[in-house]
Amino acid sequence: MQTMNNYKWIGSEEMSTTIPIGKHRSLFLVIILGGLTLGIYPFYWMYQTTKELTEHTQSYLLSPGWSIFFTIITFGLYSLYWWYKMNELLMEAQYEAGYS
Repeated sequence: MQTMNNYKWIGSEEMSTTIPIGKHRSLFLVIILGGLTLGIYPFYWMYQTTKELTEHTQSYLLSPGWSIFFTIITFGLYSLYWWYKMNELLMEAQYEAGYS
């Protein structure tokens, strides 16, 4: 590993051994199941995705349960903030995996 500006860069030989962050979910399937369950499945997807990413990065800025609660009581406005924070966590996870 090389260190540059207090960041660790992982070489390509180490990237092949990285463990997947979470379960792969098809966007098409999320949309279909969202329609079939009358909008309940996207909340399940939101919960699971938040849980997996926060556990992987060990950054508990978002709570899966509270994220769903705030999304419901704000009629979806909180989900904009949720997407913003999830993007930060995803970038952190990609950096840790060596995909920076």
